[in-house]
Amino acid sequence: MPMRAAQLAAPRVPQQDRSRATRRRLLDAAIWCLVRFGYAGTTTTKVCGRAGVSQGALFKHFPSKELLLGATVEHLYARMVRDYERTLAGVTLSEDRIGSAIRLLWETFSTPAFHASLELIVAARTDSALKQALRPVLVRHAENLNRAACELFPSSASPHEVQTVVGVILSSMQGAAAGNSVREDPVWKESTLGYLEQIARTVLTAEVPEPTRSGGPGS
Repeated sequence: MPMRAAQLAAPRVPQQDRSRATRRRLLDAAIWCLVRFGYAGTTTTKVCGRAGVSQGALFKHFPSKELLLGATVEHLYARMVRDYERTLAGVTLSEDRIGSAIRLLWETFSTPAFHASLELIVAARTDSALKQALRPVLVRHAENLNRAACELFPSSASPHEVQTVVGVILSSMQGAAAGNSVREDPVWKESTLGYLEQIARTVLTAEVPEPTRSGGPGS
């Protein structure tokens, strides 16, 4: 007996899953365009062409180019944090976790995709719409990095100290890695990494002092 047409048809993908897949294709395409063409050369037309979707589909998910780029940076940063944590998780307790963490950060900040995100941050200085789209993304990213740092080094210094040193190292390394992408000076790179590693060890390996008790012995 012939099978019904409904039985032969491929299973339907739920609308929500299709929507998520389209959004992801657009974000991945936007990253590719930013790396390939830079901020100035990235257009919604090129993003749609790379993703294989229509302009209407893009603007259904992202009402403006600025919101698309803000979501793209958030997508990129989330992926970078996941990859960073996954790689660092493979470092054994007998290995140098702080040294590994510093060098892995440098590798992360030396990727073309990360340099493309820096282009957007620089462009946002004079583009109010882009700045508005990027600001909450950067705030959330900083919070995620601080959370990850406290989880990776739970028995080191206080959370406030960890957050401070993480902020200093991240800001310094981002600028240094971006500069070295043009400078390409391996000696300067090693010197910079050594200095940042020294800063990290000073705080992240410090023992947390025992809380003081007032009133003297027996109080």
